[in-house]
Amino acid sequence: MRASTLGAQQMEVRLNTDTTKAKFLLGDVLHTVHGTFKLTKGDLWFDPSSCKAGGTLVVNGAISESGSHARDSRMKKKILESDIYPEITFTPDRIEGKVNLSGHSEFKLHGFFTIHARPTT
Repeated sequence: MRASTLGAQQMEVRLNTDTTKAKFLLGDVLHTVHGTFKLTKGDLWFDPSSCKAGGTLVVNGAISESGSHARDSRMKKKILESDIYPEITFTPDRIEGKVNLSGHSEFKLHGFFTIHARPTT
């Protein structure tokens, strides 16, 4: 992760796509499924004073790992249709909580997920 200041308070964060994964949890009747997607783009910005955020986080829906090859194959084929719609995007719009610019922070990043959309070039 690389962070830089864009203005008086606005911060830009660029996530390393080689080492960053997005975790997911899916509730099921018998148990909760834990898994990851590979991040393919990770650029975001936020302003701690106004709580506004923006940018784009993109994961590859075809590269998921939940611990079950059969489940991953079904999810990719029947739910995500990742052969047609490979990208899953998250566009943040605001943060909730306190961002500590010089140390550990805990906050929620709110925004919009997009699946089943053709990738833009």
